[in-house]
Amino acid sequence: MREFVAEYRDLASDLARLRTASKGGEVDEVFYLNRLVAGAHNLLYRRRAIRPQDIARFMLADVPAEIRASALPILLAAALLFGPAAIAATAVLRDPSVAEAFLPPGMLDRAENGVRRAKSGDGYIEDPQLFRPVMATSIVTNNVQVAIAAFAFGVTAGLLTVFLLVSNGISLGAVFGLYGSKGIASLLLAFVAPHGVLELTAICISGGAGFLLAAALLIPGERTRRRALIENGRRAIKLVAGAALLLLIAGTLEGMVSPIPWWPLEWKLGVSALTAIFLYAYVRGITGGAGAPTARLAT
Repeated sequence: MREFVAEYRDLASDLARLRTASKGGEVDEVFYLNRLVAGAHNLLYRRRAIRPQDIARFMLADVPAEIRASALPILLAAALLFGPAAIAATAVLRDPSVAEAFLPPGMLDRAENGVRRAKSGDGYIEDPQLFRPVMATSIVTNNVQVAIAAFAFGVTAGLLTVFLLVSNGISLGAVFGLYGSKGIASLLLAFVAPHGVLELTAICISGGAGFLLAAALLIPGERTRRRALIENGRRAIKLVAGAALLLLIAGTLEGMVSPIPWWPLEWKLGVSALTAIFLYAYVRGITGGAGAPTARLAT
């Protein structure tokens, strides 16, 4: 593109000089250069319309295909999220006082109030009811910011992406361990179940996008790092788009369904199962996964 723009400027300058030299006369070279400049102008400044079918193809075919192709970095992100979560949950279950090292005071107080809420059937948090759409919007915004951060931190050779995943995993596990130690794990599970499958998967996908950027810097293979960043960046953007879609749905569920206190746990687990089925169908893609590229990290 830079070369094209430079040549376009040179061509326009040549045309201006030739027009001056010809003094407005009919010269074949002026006509020829004028057509070249006009054609270049149309290429450079034309408006490219984005058709709905292009968006649908990108989100329903290209993005799922890239998720399948990037299975390795996504699984690495999942290990860094759920591994520390399991360790933190086990540690807090064995010694609840450990939770103070992992969680802020506000979360510890919420767990204390959770015992009372579980007995009274009030649910994990206050049900916003009329303000559910506002809550859902806020949740979606926050979650997308986290996803973009996990992706963007890949330029630190993946170090900050690793930190983000591990720290969130520790917090997640510590919360479940704390509620489990108080015998009210079902209260937390009833809140997390409707949106948890999509939300946690989206975080792993975003972490995988960050690792694609890190791979371009650390193991570019036979490519230059610049070329590797361009190619892996294009792939990573597809992963971020898929994560954003999942977070949009997850945030809506978290704001609209998860806080409902009178829904039994079985109903919310049913919603969780439906989201898992949707996720499986989406990742397979509208073509059923046929001809999908194999998992790769840096190539």
